[in-house]
Amino acid sequence: MAHDPVRATTIATVLLAAAALASFPLLGWPVAVGLAIGLLLGGLNPILARRLLGGGLPFQASSLFRLLVISSAGVGTGLALGVPWAPLAGLASAQLVLFTASTASYLRQRP
Repeated sequence: MAHDPVRATTIATVLLAAAALASFPLLGWPVAVGLAIGLLLGGLNPILARRLLGGGLPFQASSLFRLLVISSAGVGTGLALGVPWAPLAGLASAQLVLFTASTASYLRQRP
């Protein structure tokens, strides 16, 4: 498997989540945990997207459901921790990681 952006995103988001948890003395527990959970949820997103593409559901329906569940989990976690922006920042960061990994994979494959 040559330069799989989904795998690279998963590895990077897990490492970034660990770094967020390690930074709790600077950020505080709620923010660090919120960022870590958002990063992990964001890293789960492309894995679920890939698995659902092979299913019998239409892509639009599966995408809507997947994004609804992941976003709701992020918002719910943020509200429970008292920092609603932290998991959403983690989700956004994970999307940036996915974009970077996908672009790098594309550029490596170009002649």
